Amino acid sequence: MCFCIIASGLLAIVDADSNNTTIVLTFKRAIEIATEKNTQVRQQQFAVSASVGDSLTAGLHPNPQLNLNGDALDIENNKVINAQTKTFGVSLSLPLELGGKRARRIAAAKLSLDSNGIAVHETQRQSALSAAGAWLDALAAKLSLDLAIKAKLIADSTVHVNEFRFQKQDISATEVMRTKISASQYDLQLAEAQHQVISNERVLATLLNIDGSIDVSENDDWSYSPPPFDSALSFAQDHRSDARLARTAIASAEAAIALQKANAAPGMSVSGDYLMSQGVPFYGVSLDFELPLFSRNQGEIRKAFVQKQLAVFSDSALQIQLRNELRSAYNEYEVKKSKLDKSKLILDMSEQVLNTVEYAYRSGNTTILDLFDAQSTWYGAQQSYNDALIDFKRANVKLYIAVGNVRDQ
Repeated sequence: MCFCIIASGLLAIVDADSNNTTIVLTFKRAIEIATEKNTQVRQQQFAVSASVGDSLTAGLHPNPQLNLNGDALDIENNKVINAQTKTFGVSLSLPLELGGKRARRIAAAKLSLDSNGIAVHETQRQSALSAAGAWLDALAAKLSLDLAIKAKLIADSTVHVNEFRFQKQDISATEVMRTKISASQYDLQLAEAQHQVISNERVLATLLNIDGSIDVSENDDWSYSPPPFDSALSFAQDHRSDARLARTAIASAEAAIALQKANAAPGMSVSGDYLMSQGVPFYGVSLDFELPLFSRNQGEIRKAFVQKQLAVFSDSALQIQLRNELRSAYNEYEVKKSKLDKSKLILDMSEQVLNTVEYAYRSGNTTILDLFDAQSTWYGAQQSYNDALIDFKRANVKLYIAVGNVRDQ
């Protein structure tokens, strides 16, 4: 299973009271948009395009050079051109790249292109993690809103029942007022929940570069069942973009060493010469090359070796980080899963208690304090369950991305 599955498209709800379109955003679609349209991803893709140009440049041969000259002017007779004394020549030079410079340049440019391509995948992985967090924040706010609406309905229902019971003189006016106060408190919680939904959805829309209203949806019912730790670790080491990027950095450093050694070979050029001097033609061949007495590219070669040492060190550090990150993600996943299961049991019991107390209260067999206590217990249990659910989903997503499943297919 992979986040890169192409969804059929964005669902949309049109508000009849306005011309605004609300985009219904599933989890997979949010991740897909994040990995396609994120600003950092697009910037990294431009870097890949630039690397294609570098690869093209690396494969080019050096240009030949054409030299034209004319001299031996007749100064005594003050003539610029004199048929008896004129001399002119043509020389065509071709630089020769020794030591495999061109092949080394091409290899280094190809690895640079590969590295930038993998960097795009790593940026996508990080963007997916950020988008997942923002989507879950929006879902958490939506669950809190749903809970506030449900609690308000329960409180309003109790108010209506008590108003009817007051008319029959079964309860006092004070008891009716107390239920109305309780309902009003849920009004405040409902207003805050509505504000939080709008705020979190705006954050998600901004992150995904969506100009319009959004509504998070769990219609895709996404979940991830992790494999055994050893299998996940092996997969992550092979497929995670940062691990592949570290390996490519080592290969690039080795290619840089080979290139700098090739650049130490002396430059050379061969040329064909034609000279016409006072009506007499001359032909010749010349060879130009530098003498590597002082500079043999020692500094760049040394720097390339240091860059390789750094790449090897970074790769080793990343392997330790990767293992620890996976261990932490697996532990968090198990803890949150257990917490969710326990929260569900507590919620089920609190719902049973609330139903029992509500029935007893409406039958006149218990006090309003018992009802308020049961409602408060149920509300807290539902909120705890919502928190546990979001925490579990966060741990599930974190583990999925830590294993390295978000990548370009």
